[in-house]
Amino acid sequence: MQKGMFQKCKEIISKPSSFFKSLDEKGVKAAFYYSAVLSLVSLILGLGYGFLTDSTYSTIWGYLVLYWPFSVALNFLIALILHLFVKLFRGKGPYSKTYQLYIYASTPSFLLGWIPYVSFLGSVWMLVLLVIGTMHMHKLSRARTIWLYAVVLAFELILLLIGYWLTFLFLGSALAA
Repeated sequence: MQKGMFQKCKEIISKPSSFFKSLDEKGVKAAFYYSAVLSLVSLILGLGYGFLTDSTYSTIWGYLVLYWPFSVALNFLIALILHLFVKLFRGKGPYSKTYQLYIYASTPSFLLGWIPYVSFLGSVWMLVLLVIGTMHMHKLSRARTIWLYAVVLAFELILLLIGYWLTFLFLGSALAA
């Protein structure tokens, strides 16, 4: 049975274990549509909040034309990297299941990500959903799944530190010139 977008959101948030256990979608089409719609709604709400609070959002069209398609496309790459980690930890299932997992676990970020100070809670909730979903969709134990995400978070931290280091390296040399 095909669930509507609102029904999926509600079930992911209220009954994540049963949602991921019963997820039987084929391919990535439904998850892609879900991601495209929810990220667009989140972007529009965030821009609206920015205008109401007099933030420096230069133009709504720039965000809609540049940011939104890039963020929707980037989900494929993020899911691919996550899938490599899942396989490294001996997870079962194809890439399409990892893409679905990542998109549906991102629901709290879509819903809360545009709200300052509250967006952090969406990220934490997303991590919890990733753990729950990975256990069900890729047949991993809880301990192995927690280790998987500890390694993923360490990998992200290392990439972030390298990014900061490169930024300061190039910014420092540009300011010295």
